[in-house]
Amino acid sequence: MMFWTFAIAIPLVCILAFQYIVSSPWYCSGMCCFNESSCKTVSMNGTYEPKYAPIVDALQRSLTVGWDLGASMFVAINGTTVIDVAGGYKDKAKTKVYDTSTINLVFSCGKIMEAMSMAILEDKGLLNIDNPIAKYWPEYGQNGKDEITIKDLLTHRSGSTFNFNTEPSLDILQSHEKRDAFIA
Repeated sequence: MMFWTFAIAIPLVCILAFQYIVSSPWYCSGMCCFNESSCKTVSMNGTYEPKYAPIVDALQRSLTVGWDLGASMFVAINGTTVIDVAGGYKDKAKTKVYDTSTINLVFSCGKIMEAMSMAILEDKGLLNIDNPIAKYWPEYGQNGKDEITIKDLLTHRSGSTFNFNTEPSLDILQSHEKRDAFIA
């Protein structure tokens, strides 16, 4: 039994590895993932302050080795732009350049900052993530949301997205006051 396992498993692993290298999986440009010297350097466009070059170099490396197809980065410190760069491509055929005006899909990028902010506030004794949100924002406690805790919200267990009876209009979404009232 052991012989047949190895007789089938080893060639299968070799075939899959070869396929992985040749077919360029979505997150890798083939051999570049394994041998960076064989990669064509992806050019970057935009501007950055020289002291932030290592950060820009890391983004360029991820594009060059094929970890990302296209990406951009914008960093402002105290209102001053220190990095505004982009590189790579918008399409898999690598015909459309990814530049600083490319619109990005942004999913879940704020979760780290939100979690860190909550951790800092809890550490300072300014809130307790096990308390209901309504303790800090009384209006939120309407429509059956009175027992939803901060922890529930942070761990996506609040179910609050299902409490909306109607979809918000563009007018509501564009006004902080109207949006807050709608969510509450």
